[in-house]
Amino acid sequence: MLAPATGKTTAAVLVADVGDPRDFPCARAYLKAFGLNLREKSSGMLKGRLSITKRGSGRARQYLWLAVFRWIQKAPVTRAWYDSKIKRDGGKKAKGVIALMRKFAKALFHVARGAVFDSTKLFDTSRLQLA
Repeated sequence: MLAPATGKTTAAVLVADVGDPRDFPCARAYLKAFGLNLREKSSGMLKGRLSITKRGSGRARQYLWLAVFRWIQKAPVTRAWYDSKIKRDGGKKAKGVIALMRKFAKALFHVARGAVFDSTKLFDTSRLQLA
């Protein structure tokens, strides 16, 4: 079910480490199982910045990281969004990859429920400059 979008090995690792996406009630719960949900580290005086919680499987995040790099190489829409995200964030590439990991994990949740994986549905293609 996930193999067409991720590859057989990555799909097997994700299901083994995180679980079957159909067992989760919503996409946010699936995202949380990966440890990709955002949390703000703040105190009473200091407003912190958002970061991922990393509470899920590190191996699953590693395989998702690699799957996202393959996705960037294959899909021109994804590459255009990634390049614009890097430009917005001042050259910080990891922020763009983590944002794509979050989008990809949410897409995998819907793919497991029968939707067809389509990169163009995840981005506002009218705002991207594609040739």
